[in-house]
Amino acid sequence: MNSRPRIQPQPAACPDDALAGLRAILRVTRPDADVELIRRAYDVAAYWHWGQARRSGDPYITHPLAVATILADSRVLAIKVADRLHNMRTVQFIAHAKQVRKARESLDIFAPVASQLSMDMIEAELETLAYATMKRNRHARSVSGRFLIAITALLPVATRIRWCEEWLGELHTLPARRDRASFAMHAVLGIPRLAFTVRKPAPGHGRAG
Repeated sequence: MNSRPRIQPQPAACPDDALAGLRAILRVTRPDADVELIRRAYDVAAYWHWGQARRSGDPYITHPLAVATILADSRVLAIKVADRLHNMRTVQFIAHAKQVRKARESLDIFAPVASQLSMDMIEAELETLAYATMKRNRHARSVSGRFLIAITALLPVATRIRWCEEWLGELHTLPARRDRASFAMHAVLGIPRLAFTVRKPAPGHGRAG
């Protein structure tokens, strides 16, 4: 006799936790997916497989959930993870607000997806790059950091990013606010000379042979 209670399907225990991996994949491969419908499907499946276990001892519901995760279009997902890794390798060339956002996405979405796909080396590099980016940009929102970013507008575009990254990196090494403010002020005082130097033609440039 089937001892399953004859009641309407109810949400399984902690479905959000069980679906976390699948949701992370769908956010990348199918951002328009009906997540609420997927959750309801999970609830129904969990109800009808209540009390059943696989030979491994795992609850049977883990099997259809794993199949659904595998079917979330994996080859495309691997391409997207690889694309994000390359973007993170060159993330310093975009605006600082976008750097932080992409770093957070890499930690919250792309690194877990890489783990799901057993792309361990890519997962590790994504996490390393993301944490380094967030650490480097920690002072970009401070008064001194915003000041330095603003004054780099006086430099040629070709060298602006390099100097901005170098100065923000220097800010990160200074623990005291007073030291950071002093460094920013010295950078400001040196800007006119630096701007003149980077714009100055190289010796012999433009001369007739």
